[in-house]
Amino acid sequence: MRRALVLLLCLLLPWTALGEDNAQIVTFPTFSERVKLREQPNDSARVLGQYYGGQPVEILEDGKSWHMVSIGGRTGYMMQKYLTDLAGDAAAPEGVLRYPDADGTLPLYDQAGGTGHVIARMQGGTLQVLGTVSQEWLHVRYTSPEGAVTCGFASALCITWPEDISRLQVDTGGTNEKLHLRAEPSTNAESLGLYYTGAVVYALIEDSPTRGWTHVRVGGETGYMLSSQLAPPDASTPLPAGTLRQASCPFYASATDEEPAGTLFAAAEFVVTAEQGGRCQLMLGSEAAGDAEWVWVDSQYIQYGYMTVGTPAPSATASPSASPAPAASDSPAP
Repeated sequence: MRRALVLLLCLLLPWTALGEDNAQIVTFPTFSERVKLREQPNDSARVLGQYYGGQPVEILEDGKSWHMVSIGGRTGYMMQKYLTDLAGDAAAPEGVLRYPDADGTLPLYDQAGGTGHVIARMQGGTLQVLGTVSQEWLHVRYTSPEGAVTCGFASALCITWPEDISRLQVDTGGTNEKLHLRAEPSTNAESLGLYYTGAVVYALIEDSPTRGWTHVRVGGETGYMLSSQLAPPDASTPLPAGTLRQASCPFYASATDEEPAGTLFAAAEFVVTAEQGGRCQLMLGSEAAGDAEWVWVDSQYIQYGYMTVGTPAPSATASPSASPAPAASDSPAP
């Protein structure tokens, strides 16, 4: 009964209706940081969710180091040092439905895990991501096109950040330095590629289980990068530009594919974003123009470096090729 009452309040009351006397705001300098909501007021208690900066919480009980709070209909404890007084309207970062169901909507549940009741079907309107409940589930606030407000839980696999929020750039402090994309958030995990300073990555909305790492998508790959070596995009940061050594060569969809996906021709203009196992990842086209395409080429077929770097032009690349894949080379390109 109590859960139903809390859910009803969440549905009926907009966040801005919280009184100033009992409302504070989660405060973090970047969208990727979160404050934990715990079951009890201590840092070893079970984590109920991790919540982004920008949205208010209702203070239910004051404490010296911990406040008992309500956020999106969920009650728990947050550390007082991560909460500040509410000044004006506040808003959580907005998410985007990228992969809805076949009918174009995405279900919103009354509890995480997909085993509860569907309380809304999200389509259009505004989706605010309050926090992450697990790597698969988000706590969200949904405002339908008709203005109805619903708080609940949605699949993280179907929701992403808008690109203007999620766009980051590898920044290792030097143009020739590269950053590992790891399969897991650990320096001991498998490397999926070494990415040059200047490579653009997109932060995923899923929760990262280890502090200091950001879950990212880059050139069709997903993995983890050290957060300390990611920065806001800077268009003046170059990537190595390259040319083919010969008239054409096979290209691959990934660094490990054995069968080529097509043929790359000498007229192609590209920059090199990463290296892995004797292959280089090339970005064809332009991210700014929305026609960027990433392919992998054996490094023996290209020459590249920090030459004149401009915006790469779109290239006619995908001429199907049945030719066998050449042997991979571990020799560094000049």
